[in-house]
Amino acid sequence: MTAMENDYTRLMQEIKERLIYAGLLCEKIRTQQQVSWMQLESCCLQVRKMLELTVMGSLVVNRPAFEKIGEDFAACKNIRVTLRQIRRLNPEFLPQPVREELTEDDCVQPITEGVLTEGLIEKIHKKCSRALHAPNPFGDAVDYGYYLQELPQWLERIFRTLKSHIIVFPGMTGAYYIDLGDPHSPMTTMTLLRAK
Repeated sequence: MTAMENDYTRLMQEIKERLIYAGLLCEKIRTQQQVSWMQLESCCLQVRKMLELTVMGSLVVNRPAFEKIGEDFAACKNIRVTLRQIRRLNPEFLPQPVREELTEDDCVQPITEGVLTEGLIEKIHKKCSRALHAPNPFGDAVDYGYYLQELPQWLERIFRTLKSHIIVFPGMTGAYYIDLGDPHSPMTTMTLLRAK
């Protein structure tokens, strides 16, 4: 496995672990008598980090760009600007979710329903950021009921997008098929799928 392949599978493994953790936390929140806003904020933090790792993942072949964009996210700059920067470096930066099973002629089948889009990433990232930052005491309070309802759906979209996906790296002559594997297995696999 190349260094780039190791870097990407390590990112996907981190997302997988965050998905498992956030899913367990959401389940715990749902079964409690009283909703804990701190637990909801912890879930929002995990979702935000997963989104950032997802959109930056295709830049593992370009360390300076990856580090610069990572700094932008850390500084809480405008996500729309950051997504534009990533798209300029790699127009195919978003993972392309596919079904695990191939067609009869060994082709992948894209999944388009219930997955992340660039617009949804922007919206969810902003919502999570709102929950994580201290609110204006003179403004509207954070609606934690909204997060209680939306967080499981956001986690499902992230999982559906990344469970089995195709990723294209800038400047490379191929695409990779990634399978996150079983939630209880530490194995994430990455296979060169085709040459362009």
